[in-house]
Amino acid sequence: MKSPELLQQLIRFNTVNPPGNEGPALEFLRGPLEAAGWECKFLSKVPERPNLVARLKGAEPGPNLALISHVDTVPADPEEWSRDPWSGDLHDGYIWGRGALDMKDQVAAEVAACVNLAESGWRPARGDLILVVAADEETGAHFGAKWLCEECPEEVRCDWVLNEGAGELLDFDGRKLFTLSVGEKGTFRFTVVAEGEAGHGSIPRVGDNALL
Repeated sequence: MKSPELLQQLIRFNTVNPPGNEGPALEFLRGPLEAAGWECKFLSKVPERPNLVARLKGAEPGPNLALISHVDTVPADPEEWSRDPWSGDLHDGYIWGRGALDMKDQVAAEVAACVNLAESGWRPARGDLILVVAADEETGAHFGAKWLCEECPEEVRCDWVLNEGAGELLDFDGRKLFTLSVGEKGTFRFTVVAEGEAGHGSIPRVGDNALL
C-alpha cells in the first residue's frame, strides 16, 4: 500500500467538522487493516461518528505504543481555492485538498505503514502496536479522543504515544527540512512581585510603574 494514493482517496471523503461524518472514511481504512491481520473496532458515542481502534498484538506482553490521528477537518470554502478542496488532485508534485496537511497525510502514512508491516509478517516482539484514528479533533474531541479516554480507557491504554505535531516542511539554506517534535508544552507557575506607586489609567505617567 502506498500512502500518496491513500491520501488522495482520504481527501475525497468530506469530513468537515461540523458535522464530521467520519464513518465512511474510517470504514474505508478498516478494510485493508483487517485484511492485513489487524484487530479493528469501531467505538463511538453516536453511530455516525465512530473512532477506529486497531491493534496488532505483540508476541509477548510489554509496553504498548499507540499512533493517534484524526480524520475530521476544518471547513473549506471552494470559492477561496484554486482547486476543488475535495479532489485529492496530484498537481506539480503536490496533493491538493482539505486535510492534506491537517492531518490526513499522517493518517495515510500511518495506515499504509501499518498495513505493509502486517502484510510482511512483522509482529511486535513485546507489547501491542495500537492505531487510533479518531473523530472530532477539530471541535473538542467530545466524540473522539476525549470520549475514548473517558469511556473506553482499556481499549486505548498505552505506555507511549505518537501524536499529531511538528512534521512541517521548511526550506532552509537551500535544503528541505522536516521539523520533529520531542515534547509538549506544559505549565510553569511563578509569582512576580513589583513595587511602585500606583497611578490612574487615564494619567499613567503620574505613577511610578515598576514594570515599565
